[in-house]
Amino acid sequence: QLGGDLEDLESALNRSSPQRVLGSGSCSALVKLLPGNRDLLVAHDTWTSYQSMLRLIKKYTLPFRTSAGGKSQIPGSIQVFSSYPGTIFSADDFYILSSGLVTLETTIGNNNPARWKYLDPRGSVLEWLRNIVANRLARSGSEWATVFRRFNSGTYNNQWMVVDYNAFVPGGASPSPGVLTVLEQIPGLVVEADLTELLYQQGYWASYNVPYFEEIFNASGNLELVRKYGDWFTYDKNPRAQIFRRNQTLVHDLDSMIRLMRS
Repeated sequence: QLGGDLEDLESALNRSSPQRVLGSGSCSALVKLLPGNRDLLVAHDTWTSYQSMLRLIKKYTLPFRTSAGGKSQIPGSIQVFSSYPGTIFSADDFYILSSGLVTLETTIGNNNPARWKYLDPRGSVLEWLRNIVANRLARSGSEWATVFRRFNSGTYNNQWMVVDYNAFVPGGASPSPGVLTVLEQIPGLVVEADLTELLYQQGYWASYNVPYFEEIFNASGNLELVRKYGDWFTYDKNPRAQIFRRNQTLVHDLDSMIRLMRS
């Protein structure tokens, strides 16, 4: 369960030979509003090593109660997600929940060594467990963010997207708040916002291992990487940013969404 958190702990504890190639990334995600707002599709790709090839789709039905002696079940009592043998969460991460939420992330990491000072085992909970708890308890994107951001460990630092299908109205001209919530975490800092308006303006939201929020982007060391290495580390001119911007217009149904994410 600790793989993602351990990657950051290795960096924080000055592992001499980091395994992760700078700027390599590992995931891509797309939230696509179909023409006429008739439907909302969500997709996630994971790029990883051959040792991770054995993939599973898991379904959990866990009728836990919201309180001791209570009768109401937790909102996310049923979960379907991509995963691996021996793990109790997704790790990709990509979840479909009985609460009506779909949650997914791409890793943004931390490239600013000065921020590792915010790691403290006291009063923090590792990311993989906060992820599980938020998925089970939240009824909306804002609730998910409220639960998840507590006890920030500063490890497995990701950009999380929460799509609330309860708030989505097929064919609706004006969006309801809360359709898309985006949260980004780094050591000592969590930023989240309702980006539904942006989703409807652009017709899509793409995620590709680069922070969106300026505060997170700058604090995590990405601005310095842009100065050193150029557009590869920018939010708008990153290669996958440009690919998504160009090719998301080709998506008009589920099959075309799959083609884009596999291309």
